[in-house]
Amino acid sequence: MRRAVRCQVCAHCHRRPKGSESLGPKVPRACEPACAIFLHLPELEAIAAKHANEPGAYEKAICDGICPACKLTPSAGDFCADQMARTCPLAAYGKQVIELIEGLQALR
Repeated sequence: MRRAVRCQVCAHCHRRPKGSESLGPKVPRACEPACAIFLHLPELEAIAAKHANEPGAYEKAICDGICPACKLTPSAGDFCADQMARTCPLAAYGKQVIELIEGLQALR
């Protein structure tokens, strides 16, 4: 799953470290330990499985299930500045990640 995210999402991420686009999908990026996507990948997999046929339900599931406990920003939760400004990777790339996970889950 991590390799797939690196290929499909990290390549477009506004937070990726300079020069990381030249790394292969097996190489973790320096930003991964502080990335909401990688930190919450298990929860995202569960959300994708539970809401596979519910368009748009993933956003509410992320906001209800992940954001309130997030420790990556001081304003996490209902009034998270990063989520509102779409600078949080989950807000910016959540749909893309969920669709990627759904595709991989369908292959299993």
